[in-house]
Amino acid sequence: MLAACDKPATPLPQPATAQVVSGDSLQRKATEDSVRRAEQIKAVQKKRDDEKNPDSIAARATRSLAESPNDYQVLFERGLVYNQTKQFDKAIEDFTAVLALRKEWSPAYTNRGFAYAGKGQFDKAIENYSKAISLDQNNGYAFTNRGLVYLQLQKPNLAIPDFRQALKIEPESPVAHYNLGLGYEAKKNIDSAIVCYSLAIGLAPQYLDAYNNRGVLYDDKGELNKAITDYTKIILIKPDYADAYTNRGFAYQKQKKYAEAERDYLKALELLPGDATTEANLKKLRKATGKK
Repeated sequence: MLAACDKPATPLPQPATAQVVSGDSLQRKATEDSVRRAEQIKAVQKKRDDEKNPDSIAARATRSLAESPNDYQVLFERGLVYNQTKQFDKAIEDFTAVLALRKEWSPAYTNRGFAYAGKGQFDKAIENYSKAISLDQNNGYAFTNRGLVYLQLQKPNLAIPDFRQALKIEPESPVAHYNLGLGYEAKKNIDSAIVCYSLAIGLAPQYLDAYNNRGVLYDDKGELNKAITDYTKIILIKPDYADAYTNRGFAYQKQKKYAEAERDYLKALELLPGDATTEANLKKLRKATGKK
């Protein structure tokens, strides 16, 4: 048996009054909805962009450290941001604080080394990279960065073993092959450098700097058609790569294809106005062809 109801019965709902909506109203509502959705998407995208912005990341880390000053991971992340934004003194301070909290940590030494290198303090950079390597023999970044410092110091004999070790750790890395090519090029070992750049291109078919460097070396060897092919490949991938036009123009000039050379020089100067190398090449070209 059903229990007696001790509350008044709910009245039946009345049918809603019909509303006549004109086509203009529907269109206006659809437009307003589209604008609102676009604004919502824009707000979400802005929030995502802000979250990725280095300044925003550093600010969040600073707020977090105000509550937990000994959080070495947050200190480390902020140090990375400072390196990224070339605030190297702040980066060194953060990585030093990290090492006070987590001693003998290879990544902190690596990134402090990067900051010292950014400041031009190469001895301290090498010292930090070497410490990082002593703590972790598989730290490819430390080998790579130490090798690059040695190259800056014009010590390719020291750079090449570091690049080889980095390549051993990451044999499929196009950057590792490219860096080894830089080492060989610095030693004037042109053929070995070309092999390394070619391997880098094989792993990363749009590696523009590898094409450019290989093109320069082909030019040095007198293999001008191969050089032109490399520069042309760069231009097809990235039409605003000014150096490719300058270098291809120089190769055309050697082939006495003066019209093509001048066209490339002018395009390079359009992309990079006032470039001294291109202007000097163009001046020599016009002098050779009797143009002003």
